[in-house]
Amino acid sequence: MVTFTSQPMTAEEFARLDIDVPVELVRGHVVEQGWPSTIHGIVCCHVAFEIESWVRRVRASGLTSLRTGIITERNPDSVRGPDVFFITRERMESAGGLEGFLEIGPELAVEVKSPSESWKDLQAKINEYFTAGVQEIWVLEPEVRLLSVYRVDERPRTLSPEDSLTSPLLPEFVANVTEFFRDVPA
Repeated sequence: MVTFTSQPMTAEEFARLDIDVPVELVRGHVVEQGWPSTIHGIVCCHVAFEIESWVRRVRASGLTSLRTGIITERNPDSVRGPDVFFITRERMESAGGLEGFLEIGPELAVEVKSPSESWKDLQAKINEYFTAGVQEIWVLEPEVRLLSVYRVDERPRTLSPEDSLTSPLLPEFVANVTEFFRDVPA
């Protein structure tokens, strides 16, 4: 990870930047994330597809999004972009709508771990998501085909490709973990 700035900036200053590489704002500093791999993108699409299919099937009042900025901390500011997230329309409206970064965490955030991403950095991001109000986080590891589910005040649980994923946040949602890793070489 490369840090771009020496002087801390706010989320509002970060929003005005014109940068051509994937970045996040971490405690006031712009940090390069690096371009995601093809495998990373495939897994993100499969996860978003499964959630969006559920939204349409049960007519859930919510939105699925990819890499949208969420303000996870203030003073100093952090703006993170989960790979995929789900937020109910009610929560979105209480957060001020669709313009700019989300000022409140979505109900569900999903991260696909990159080989170069350290567990220390990923754990820091998970903690920020919980602080911002995210209720559940899925971490997918394409290299080992595992999915870990983190919920507030619960121990994480790890699912293998043979398992099915359900969530109390998404009533009637069931996905075979193997579907998230479809088309990914073993």
